[in-house]
Amino acid sequence: MASIQQVAPNRSPPAGERDLSDVLNALAHRGIDLWFAEMTRAEFGIPVFRALSTLLCHYKPRFAPARLLAPDARDLSCGAGSPADQPLLLI
Repeated sequence: MASIQQVAPNRSPPAGERDLSDVLNALAHRGIDLWFAEMTRAEFGIPVFRALSTLLCHYKPRFAPARLLAPDARDLSCGAGSPADQPLLLI
């Protein structure tokens, strides 16, 4: 998992760091692993990371009509463990 920089105990961390820490702790508590891809481009000098997880999915279909994503009785993934049972990451 990613490490979060510790801050001095006499001041609270900035809102962005506190929010990220809360999200990472909540995901870790639920057993959701994250991998981080460092995507910073030197010409911009802004740190950029992408978080990836096999246990999270987007909350809406993007690339297919709803009929293609609907459960199908012939599909082995129907029932327990289907995408409807998986946690979502809403940003």
